[in-house]
Amino acid sequence: LVVVPGTPAVVEIKSDVTDGDGTDDLISTDKVQVFLDSGDLNNAQALTSGTVIDIPSAADGDKTANNLIVATGSLTVSKQGSYGNQTIVVPQSNYKLGSFILSSGSSEAIDLSEIEVDLTLADALAYTDLSNLKVVYGSNTTSVKSSLSSASDQTFSIGARLEKSSSMTVEVFSDLDSTATNGDGTADTSVVGLTITGTGTVTSTTLYADSDTADTAKNSGVSGQTITAS
Repeated sequence: LVVVPGTPAVVEIKSDVTDGDGTDDLISTDKVQVFLDSGDLNNAQALTSGTVIDIPSAADGDKTANNLIVATGSLTVSKQGSYGNQTIVVPQSNYKLGSFILSSGSSEAIDLSEIEVDLTLADALAYTDLSNLKVVYGSNTTSVKSSLSSASDQTFSIGARLEKSSSMTVEVFSDLDSTATNGDGTADTSVVGLTITGTGTVTSTTLYADSDTADTAKNSGVSGQTITAS
């Protein structure tokens, strides 16, 4: 490196930042800072005089660079505030059981891979009363589950990218049979719990949008609106 008088030179130090050994020595929110060590270095020489000098010198002290913050992506889901609890008559076709907002953080885009729908049903409303379950996420639609005969979570494999600092609407639809209510005075209700899985496009970290803010651990889904059949 030759530094010409009157023309400052820029020195950049670059490195990959990885958790290569799995020990989490570098985790999200850690700070990384590099500096140029000063002292009796004899690491530079004047071209005209030949004088050997120290860059930086002991008198100048260490030269520190800016802080870099280690970050990973984030993925969160919340109940759509503009769509409230609903009371409906049955049967219904392609009815909206829940509406949510999925959001990403500012660090990296997220590749979405799975939507999990956990239905909590009460009184006469049973899984056999629901059919043609699907999820609309952004401009995309999942496959359709024609029948729901068990209480297991309903999972959908998807493929979409949510860019960083972005959001999309996620809505769950289903048909409801006339047997979804029995008129005994006890509320026949459905509540969708939603979990969405994705992977950071830079860090390859698996993230879960669910009821917990710890994105890397899977927990119960975020509860949506209460739908009451009458």
